[in-house]
Amino acid sequence: MNRALRIPELVHLICREVAAPRPDDGGFRGGLGLKQSRDLAILARTCTTTSDIALDVLWENIRTIVNLMYCLPSDLCRRDGSLRRRVRPSDSARIVLHTARARELDVRDAGFPDHIDPVALLETLDLVVPTLDLFPNLRHLTWHLDEDGAMDVLPRLLSPGIINIELGPFRSLPNLTVLATLTASCPVLTKAIIHHGSQDPPSIVSFLPLSILQLSLVFNPSTLKRLAF
Repeated sequence: MNRALRIPELVHLICREVAAPRPDDGGFRGGLGLKQSRDLAILARTCTTTSDIALDVLWENIRTIVNLMYCLPSDLCRRDGSLRRRVRPSDSARIVLHTARARELDVRDAGFPDHIDPVALLETLDLVVPTLDLFPNLRHLTWHLDEDGAMDVLPRLLSPGIINIELGPFRSLPNLTVLATLTASCPVLTKAIIHHGSQDPPSIVSFLPLSILQLSLVFNPSTLKRLAF
């Protein structure tokens, strides 16, 4: 191997070039295209020198959590993402290596194929990943999945390192309760975009740590802290 490839900074630049967006590359809402993903996976398998850095770039921006399902043991999940058997401690050995690499996460209906049950898959990940936060090093979170069962998992995604978050649209009162603990869960938050689909916003103002509730607002975290319960 060329000695230059033993320099981590150079390997990182190479991986970034491999991941650079290209026209008509089959990318998913700004994520990696199919070719970039394949090339990074090849780099990750090439040698130990490039493996960790290539995997960091490959998993830093997760545009669909369905890919994480394929990091679980083949006998653990049904086709829809629900559990087929009881969880064992060894089931998380592979997936935690990748969830820790994630810096951006996008969870929305469009990210799930028809045969996948979003709630079932999220509940499976919730049970399998043993860390306090499902994605402990997350910095940016986008959540556009307004389902009651799925909302139970959302607090596990609110890692303390998150600086940007976009949530909603929320159409029911119970789903909005997560906002009451948003700044406590994400103490370094700098920007929060909250989409709300209710036709009667004033009826839920007392339920939120926010001064004004509109269909879509950008809130300053200092405002959230002053108005939190």
